[in-house]
Amino acid sequence: MRLVVSASFLLLLLAACARAGTAPGDAGLARALEAGDAAALAAALAGGANPNGRTGDGTPFLVAAIFRGDVPATRALLAHGADPDTAHEGESALLLAAYGPDPLGLALLDHGARLRRGEDARALAGAATSAPGTLARLLETGVDPTRGAEEDDPLAAACEAGRLDAYRRLRRAGAEPRPSALIEAAIRSDAPAMVDAILAEFPESPLPEGWLASVVGMDSAEPLRPWIERWIAARGRPAAAELDDALGTAGLVVSPDLVELLLGLGANAGASDASAGVATGLDSAREERGEAQAFADAVACLDLLRAAGADPDAPNYEGRPALAIAVEDLEVELVAALLERGADPNGTTARWRRPGLASLAHSRHDGFAALLASEEGREPPVPREPRVAELLIDAGAEIDRRDERGRTALHHAAREAKPALVARLLEAGADRSLRDLDGQTPADGARSRLPRMPGEDDPAARAFVAVSGLGGILVARQARYAEILSALGEPLPASPAP
Repeated sequence: MRLVVSASFLLLLLAACARAGTAPGDAGLARALEAGDAAALAAALAGGANPNGRTGDGTPFLVAAIFRGDVPATRALLAHGADPDTAHEGESALLLAAYGPDPLGLALLDHGARLRRGEDARALAGAATSAPGTLARLLETGVDPTRGAEEDDPLAAACEAGRLDAYRRLRRAGAEPRPSALIEAAIRSDAPAMVDAILAEFPESPLPEGWLASVVGMDSAEPLRPWIERWIAARGRPAAAELDDALGTAGLVVSPDLVELLLGLGANAGASDASAGVATGLDSAREERGEAQAFADAVACLDLLRAAGADPDAPNYEGRPALAIAVEDLEVELVAALLERGADPNGTTARWRRPGLASLAHSRHDGFAALLASEEGREPPVPREPRVAELLIDAGAEIDRRDERGRTALHHAAREAKPALVARLLEAGADRSLRDLDGQTPADGARSRLPRMPGEDDPAARAFVAVSGLGGILVARQARYAEILSALGEPLPASPAP
């Protein structure tokens, strides 16, 4: 009986492994590959595991190692007889390795791996981005850089990766350039040396539309101004539309140096959204340069733009002016700087109908900062909303100015659960009796947003609230609305206890 049971178990195991795609003796090898355990992989191979086996999803072991970028496992499998010409879903192992670190491709080439028909340009494009040794070996073995380059251009891949060495090697091997595609790829590379080389090689090729804005927006560690000036000297002054577009990008990257350059070349500050770009880009600039330098750069950009006739209330592509962006982001110093430079505290645009105080009611930054501080067990930072409100009111913001729905800042603050802002607006004389186009007062709006606990007649919902922890959130939100309704002189509706 014991023998029968053992045989039955073995048959079941064989069937399960067959369904999973892994032979019983190879399961340990599959686990070692998955775990990246070199010792266990070596032990499995020494114990007779098949190096040409497959993982549970049908991927050849060699390909699985390549996908993981596991160089030791790739070498071990090849050393134990893995087929270097194995393929997966129609793609050779060598092609897949060409897109990985250099040692992967070199290991396969050392074992005689070959590409499949039609893979030449794709493999070279992959190696051109990050595997110079593999690229050199592929070319030495006769891989043709022109075969299939219409769809996968290795020269363009090298340009976009900023790999000037790979580009030059491919050109020496006979790769055929397409100048316009190469210029576009080089501009995307964020590598000034790459762009210089391409423009020098093809001095008569036209630059693509939007090239200057793309260059201005490059994430380059090198100063951009000198080589932008060099390109312009070689190619001539860009068209007005190119300059204006690039000026907006210079604002977005908060670069006074480039703003000054573009204005000097004739960019029209009055036709640009660069001021709104400065407000949008300040946070990213702060992460790169620190608080003090980023703000100094932002102010310098605003001063340059103002002196050149920029409208401080010009909207961005979303229709938002700089002040609305700064107010919602609670950028206190930038709000002050914009107001000092003529931004309208009551300004709206065709697509952005909330004046400054109404925009402030929709900021989430103080709430998020307080929540994060609570989760980290520290005191919340000092709220910035009151200071922004003071700046707007002092600059002449109309307390009861209405938006397109007839709502005042008090309507917005009451609906958005902002008790401190409600209190400040009332102190400044906001009219609590005004009704919007729906006939609602600020208190009506607050009541419409008031969260309610499930009643006794809905035990399932009450249980969910208790288990999920939503009860505390609802109670806190109720408290904010209760404070608002009290400030507005309105009673709080009765609600079931949590």
